[in-house]
Amino acid sequence: MKDKSLLLIVPEFPPNGSIGGRRWAKFAKYLAKDGVVIKVIAFKPEGEVKGQNWMNDIAHPNISVYYLPSGYPKILKSTSPNIAVRIIKKIFTKAVELYDGGIIQDKAIFFKKPMLEKAEELIREFSIKNVICSGPYHRASYFTTLLKKSYRDLNIIIDFRDRWTDGQVYGIEKVPDAAFRKESALQRYTCEHADYVISTYEEIIKELRSEYTHLPPEKFILFPHNYDPGDYPAITVKQRQAGSSEKIRFIYGGTINTAAFNDAFSPFFHALQKLKKENPALYTMLDISVYGDHYLVNRMVKELAIDDVVKVTSKIPEKEFYEKVAASDFLLVFLGSKWKDLITTKNITYLPFRRPVVVVSEEGEVSRMMAQHKLGYCIVPQHCYDNLSNLLQNYLEGSLEFDAGYDYSAFSYENASRKLAGLLKD
Repeated sequence: MKDKSLLLIVPEFPPNGSIGGRRWAKFAKYLAKDGVVIKVIAFKPEGEVKGQNWMNDIAHPNISVYYLPSGYPKILKSTSPNIAVRIIKKIFTKAVELYDGGIIQDKAIFFKKPMLEKAEELIREFSIKNVICSGPYHRASYFTTLLKKSYRDLNIIIDFRDRWTDGQVYGIEKVPDAAFRKESALQRYTCEHADYVISTYEEIIKELRSEYTHLPPEKFILFPHNYDPGDYPAITVKQRQAGSSEKIRFIYGGTINTAAFNDAFSPFFHALQKLKKENPALYTMLDISVYGDHYLVNRMVKELAIDDVVKVTSKIPEKEFYEKVAASDFLLVFLGSKWKDLITTKNITYLPFRRPVVVVSEEGEVSRMMAQHKLGYCIVPQHCYDNLSNLLQNYLEGSLEFDAGYDYSAFSYENASRKLAGLLKD
């Protein structure tokens, strides 16, 4: 692969802390090891970035990163309750809505000029033939396909990590009709002018093939989430001794969005409250750690008086979190109803720990994957108390069905990078 060159346009590339940036840092790590020369365009981090945020993964002579200001108004990201700040934010919001007309939460709205200028400079200087852009932020994906106007033979791969026109991706309830029409047009142009469109989710690939029947279906390719073997501490299969008085440890870490809170966290916490009342002996055996601070979660845990077993804290560095995961009995995943069919990063990165994964979600592709391969269990929100009680009793009795020897190697970044390299031009 040493003759292959690649330009990555990933706004949240490390040291930015987004999980999407992490994904492409991992791909860059393995592609660079195989000789691909990689140039990266990313947002310049704002302020001090805590921790390494996967910087070790991109410390390779074949990887060069160019950080550019996003141009996105800081005031639009403010969550300050100050009245003056809120008024200024509202004025800016209206101004950007008039200027753009699309989803203004897309932080790449003002990134077009600096991004394209730098991209063209790198393409010319290093004779780059391949460009990959990952979104969200999806507007960067559209800007990337505009490079075809000047470089017709450029091989462009667009990565849709999430749905483009689903407003919940950006933490808003609904995309306005006018914004939806604009974003839909940008998505269509992007799909028509990219050479390949990849996604981590099979449902998104199906939707794109169905939406754009005039395009060859092989243009849309599934690239599931992956894990990096180098991230994990030494893992042993954990077995509970009969009659043990040790706590039963559950752990969750990651983003907590409103949909996941309403559809999954809330019923799970209410089930815990009921367990406390109806089976206090079993309840007091629990030790549940949630690493992902959210005011709704914090408030509910206190209101339901379950803060004696549920500890909610801010996110911690990945290495430290993984060490805590390795010491746990169950690994929690909370999914909003729209995500029940989407195999997320967490589902895959949990597999090497060889611990049962507990998916709190409506039944869907995620729960079916766990059940089919005996990797974990589904707690359905409508039957949360019964499902949780049965899970705990079966665990204490030693009757859980769990395949600790499942072969998950197909999900490694090393294997996925080889597949990705096959799409690159020499």
